[in-house]
Amino acid sequence: MMDPGMELDPAAICSEWRKSLPLTAGGYAEAVDSSWKEAGEQSRTALAQARLAYVFTHAGVRGDSACAAAGAESVARLQGIFWNQDRKGWARLATVSGQILDATIDTYDQAFGLLALAWHYRSTGETWTRAAAGLVVEGLKEAAAMVGGLGYPEERRGAGSAPASPFRRQNPHMHLLEAFLAWHAADPEGPWLALAREIVVLFRSRFRDPRDGSLREFFDAGWKPADGGAGSIREPGHHFEWVWLLRRWQDASGDETSLEDASRLQAFACGRGLDSDGLAFDEIDPEGRVLRGSKLLWPQTELLKARLACHEWTRDLASLDSAREILALIGERYMVPGTALWHNQLDREGRPLASPTRSRLLYHLFIALAEAERLLG
Repeated sequence: MMDPGMELDPAAICSEWRKSLPLTAGGYAEAVDSSWKEAGEQSRTALAQARLAYVFTHAGVRGDSACAAAGAESVARLQGIFWNQDRKGWARLATVSGQILDATIDTYDQAFGLLALAWHYRSTGETWTRAAAGLVVEGLKEAAAMVGGLGYPEERRGAGSAPASPFRRQNPHMHLLEAFLAWHAADPEGPWLALAREIVVLFRSRFRDPRDGSLREFFDAGWKPADGGAGSIREPGHHFEWVWLLRRWQDASGDETSLEDASRLQAFACGRGLDSDGLAFDEIDPEGRVLRGSKLLWPQTELLKARLACHEWTRDLASLDSAREILALIGERYMVPGTALWHNQLDREGRPLASPTRSRLLYHLFIALAEAERLLG
């Protein structure tokens, strides 16, 4: 158990997760109960393993040598279990002992594998990391060429694959932008900025609704908004995530138009996607009608990052005050007192919805708290 008052310290949280999260030959547990015992899914996803590899490696770069070692071990495990050299990507799902259950190469998962490799390269300089990342991009480009047009397909099917989604999504592309920017920071001479620019162009030409600046989630094969209810879904958390990423994009590229893009995203999400308690809803529609009034943790961490990014752009002190308020809400409403655990989701009235703590969400919390520490002290 952590000392009281340490719930919002990114270093302390990461250290506690490193020490307490159950680990098997297949990787870290996907979820834990209040006693740090494995709960829920008895399997291992490339998504969670890659996110944890990134978090531990990032914590290592910040100075935690034990987390650095855990990050390096996690990257090695990710490569040893999930990596498929012939298919140029990471498989989706494995058993707790490390046998592949679903060989699908999911584009969303590839983004986080690339993010983990970028930080491993930044930490160690090991050249195999850059070569592996290059292969992942080759695989993505080859898959994109097969379907034609803009962007990347959702997945490449494999043994054990679940039924395919009928939609294309902005979400995997958003995280590819994050990974490409992380690689550009680690390897400025590489192709990463050009790859990132392609995602920003897709955001401006397809993902963004020109009528109100909001972010669409689901599309058909030709990048037209999906029919029916799926085409109306707006997730405030993704709006905030894009605000933070557009700030990183401007830093990397010098693209001064990014502030206008980010301002429209934030105006929509804050104007229509926040409840009276200051927390972000899970889903709304373009008119601001609440589709899902529950409040996951991760949209709140992205709201915090967006407020901090706005302060970086404008030096507006009101954005810092708002960030402090959101940080306090995360601590008061989501964190389990005296621990590094959290509630994944609250209902409309603010009551925690019973579920185990999901390890993949450490990625969201750690980045937000590290950003808050950097800009708020």
